Amino acid sequence: MINVASLAAQLVQLPTVNPPGRERLASDLLAPLLADAGLQVTRVGVDGDRETLIAVLPGADPAARARIFTGHLDVVPVPDAERLRWASEPFSGEVRDGRLHGRGSADMKGGVSAFVCAALDLARSGRTPPADVILVLTADEEDLMLGSKAVAGHPLLDRDADVVVCEPTSLRLCTAGRGRTWARITLSGTTAHGSDASAPNPIQTAARLIDALAAEDLTASPLGWTGSPERGDQKAGTPHPTDRGTVTADPNDLSAEPSGNPEGQALRPPSGTRPESATGTAVSTGEPGAHRPTGGPSFWRPLAIAAGAEPCVVPDSCTLTVDARLTPDHDPDDVWRRLSAILDRLALAADVDIVDRREGWRTPPTSRLISDALSALDAEGLDPRTGVFAGTTDGTVLRRAGRGHGVRDVIILGPGDLAAAHAANESVALADLAAAQRLYARLMVG
Repeated sequence: MINVASLAAQLVQLPTVNPPGRERLASDLLAPLLADAGLQVTRVGVDGDRETLIAVLPGADPAARARIFTGHLDVVPVPDAERLRWASEPFSGEVRDGRLHGRGSADMKGGVSAFVCAALDLARSGRTPPADVILVLTADEEDLMLGSKAVAGHPLLDRDADVVVCEPTSLRLCTAGRGRTWARITLSGTTAHGSDASAPNPIQTAARLIDALAAEDLTASPLGWTGSPERGDQKAGTPHPTDRGTVTADPNDLSAEPSGNPEGQALRPPSGTRPESATGTAVSTGEPGAHRPTGGPSFWRPLAIAAGAEPCVVPDSCTLTVDARLTPDHDPDDVWRRLSAILDRLALAADVDIVDRREGWRTPPTSRLISDALSALDAEGLDPRTGVFAGTTDGTVLRRAGRGHGVRDVIILGPGDLAAAHAANESVALADLAAAQRLYARLMVG
């Protein structure tokens, strides 16, 4: 019988690097294990060697609210320069000093292994959970979340359910998640000889825009918002003004509800101990009862720039990738309204291609899911304080996947430190994998 450390090591050894993904390597390992234990396994193709796996462990009451456990099978690349900083081969799955080492060990093949092993043990025990347990193992979370979007309307998920996202949180409970949106902004110039000082240079135009982005205070009151998000008041004005550019929205966007005012109370750094050492990049945690923690203010910045074909030619275009990270209550549309206003103020023409728009979220403190999670943490002697997850996850998609069933409750809870993800010498403590498996087992029968 496979254990959580062994399964996690086997998954780390599979190079499901995105791009290109090849998540089928992992689902080829997991699907037979789950099927042999009696789970109903469905493989949903995404593209090429990519697929998302859905596995259902039937509960006693098929009409009861199901519980979804989700994690992604893809990992980010290991660039050559980073590989030189690794103490071991990134895909070795080496166990050393009580830790599993390798790309994806923390983000998030450790968490995947923990909830898969919890489901396997429950299935083999002969004990029937009170409601269906649904495992959703996704492709492409590290990029456009095509794997979760591919199953968002799947019949197996078209039902009442809540969602446990098993991303690395150092086993701290996150009841809110920050939002994210990003776009490619293309500024035009005129191709000319490099000696022509009068030729419009889109790189210099981009510099003006970058300065304006840096000067914009995203924590100020959102544009186009009237009233209070607590009352469900609606946004005012057009979602994407295009006075100074062409805006192309993401066709896969699932956001629909008003989000609201990004202002929130900053929290003190956490005190006490936790299974993994924290750096503050993964989970912002406060004292119980703190008022609407935000995980830090909203911000945006350029993360890529491309222009030019020859060093002696003024380029005819320059493209910026602008990435915005938002408080849980900050409407992603506000970002692009602000950009439109900046372009208008600077009298700049630009093509704005919105690549993705991921709303932040909060699960109400009265949620049964949160109550069950707190009880599980208490039973394991772990810190019960709740926090805000810094990144965005498949939970953003899956919380809206229940057509006609409302917005689902979501938590994020998993082994490993998010600060170790996407970095050299990524690892996760074996003790935390075992603790996560016990937590998920409690949540499956809670």
